[in-house]
Amino acid sequence: MADDTDVDLNRKMIAIVVKADQPEWFNIVRTLFHEFTIRENGEDIDLESPPDVWLQVEKFDLDMSFWQMAKSLFGYSEGNPSLRNLLIRLLVTDFAHHLKGSVPDSLAHLVLPQSGKSNAVVCLAQWRDSSSRGSSYDLLSDVVATILKVEDQFYGFEIDELMEVMTFQAVEKRVAQGLRDRVISGADAIDVDGIRWNMGDLLSWDNVLGITHLPKVDQGPELININNIMRWAMALPQAEEVKKLVSEGLPDWIEQEPVLRRRLREMMAEPPGSKAVKMTYEEFLDWADEDTLAEWVDGEVVMTTPASDRHQDLARFLTSVFGIYIEAHDLGVIRPAPFQMKLARSGREPDLLFLAREHLDRLKETYLDGPADLVVEIVSPASVGRDRGEKFYEYERAGIPEYWLIDPQVERAEFYQLAPAGKYELVSPDAGGTYRAAVLSGFWLRVEWLWQRPLPLVLDVVRELGLI
Repeated sequence: MADDTDVDLNRKMIAIVVKADQPEWFNIVRTLFHEFTIRENGEDIDLESPPDVWLQVEKFDLDMSFWQMAKSLFGYSEGNPSLRNLLIRLLVTDFAHHLKGSVPDSLAHLVLPQSGKSNAVVCLAQWRDSSSRGSSYDLLSDVVATILKVEDQFYGFEIDELMEVMTFQAVEKRVAQGLRDRVISGADAIDVDGIRWNMGDLLSWDNVLGITHLPKVDQGPELININNIMRWAMALPQAEEVKKLVSEGLPDWIEQEPVLRRRLREMMAEPPGSKAVKMTYEEFLDWADEDTLAEWVDGEVVMTTPASDRHQDLARFLTSVFGIYIEAHDLGVIRPAPFQMKLARSGREPDLLFLAREHLDRLKETYLDGPADLVVEIVSPASVGRDRGEKFYEYERAGIPEYWLIDPQVERAEFYQLAPAGKYELVSPDAGGTYRAAVLSGFWLRVEWLWQRPLPLVLDVVRELGLI
C-alpha cells in the first residue's frame, strides 16, 4: 500500500521470507519457531542453530526490524538477541501469567517486562490453538521444559495453583494426574455427576475438539475408536463406575495426546451444572429471558458467568459515549448486552455491538440476524478463552469489520480490523495512545480512559470529542 511505513514494509517482507500465512507479527513469530521443528533424518531439535529461514531474514538485513518488533511487542531486549532466548522468555512469561502463586526464583529473571506480558500470552495461546502450527508448540515447549528442568520447578505447587497453566505438557500432565487422583480418592473431591457428563463430552472428539482423525486403540481382536469410549462414559450410572473409568478405563495414550489432555483438564475442572442443553436457536430465544446468562453455540446452550462491577462500569461508559456519538452523527444503533447476535452457527451476546444505518434491516425484535459492524467484548478471567479464541474466529468468519477486546485485568485494549483477505489485523493506537475507529467515522478513543479509576465523566469525554 502507498501509505505503508518502513515498519509495515519490513513486516511484510519478513512475512514473505519466512512464508507466514499472514503478514502479522504473531503469525510471523509462530512460523519462525515452527521452522525449528522441520528436521531431516530424525535429527533432534537444536535451538542453538537458527532455522534456514532465519538465515534468509539476516541475509536481507531484516533481522534488526524483527528484534525491534520483539522489543516493542514483548519487551524482549538483549545485547545478543536470539530466537532461542526469545522462545524461552515467552514460555516462562506465559507460565508466570497463569500460575496462581509466586514464580520460582530460578525463573523470575526470565519473565518479560509488564508491557509485553499480555502480548506474549496472546501469541502463545494462538500458537497452541493453531491447527497448522500447534504440533510445533508442543515439541518446542518440551525442549524448553528440558532446558529449564520444569518438572523440578513446579515441585511443591498444589494442583489448584497449576490448574490454569497450559505452557508446558509436563505441567498439564501433572494437573491431569492430580485431578484423576482426586476422583479415585473420593467422590467428594470433584462433583461426580458433572464428571460423568463431562467425560462423555470430553471424549466426543468430533463435536468437542473438532478433530476428524479419531485415534484407534487395541481392544482384543478388534479396533475401537474414541467414540466407543464416549458411549461407555455416557452410560455409567454410578460414582464408583466413573472412578473406575478414570483410573482404569481410559487408554494410556490419552496422557500423550496434548489436545485431549488439555480438554480433559478443562472438562474435569468445570463446575457442576455446566452440562450443555441442546435446542434450536428459535427454542433458545423462547427459553432465554433478559436475565438469562447464556449463549447458543452449534445447537447447545452455553451458560456464562455474571459480570464484575468493573466490567459493568466499562460497559456503561462505552455504551454512553458510543450512544451519544452515534446518535449525534446518525450512524446507526448500538446495543449493549443482553442482546443476541445470530451468526451462522452461534448466537452470541457481545458486551456491546454497533450496527450501521445501512444494515438496520438485520435488526429483529429480540436479536440481530447477522453480523454487527463493530463488536466489543470486555474480557474477564472466565471469558478470556472464548473471547480470544472461539469468538475471535467466529467474528472473523462472519465478516464483522471491527472487533475490540478490552481486558481490564491486564489493562490492555486490542483493536482488530478486517483486512481485504478476510482476516483480522491488529491495529495499534497512535504514539499518543489514541485509537481511531474504522467503522465509526471520525470516532476516536484515548485508551488510557479505560483504565482510569474512576472512569472519566461521560460529559467530559463527549466534550473532548467535539459533540458539545
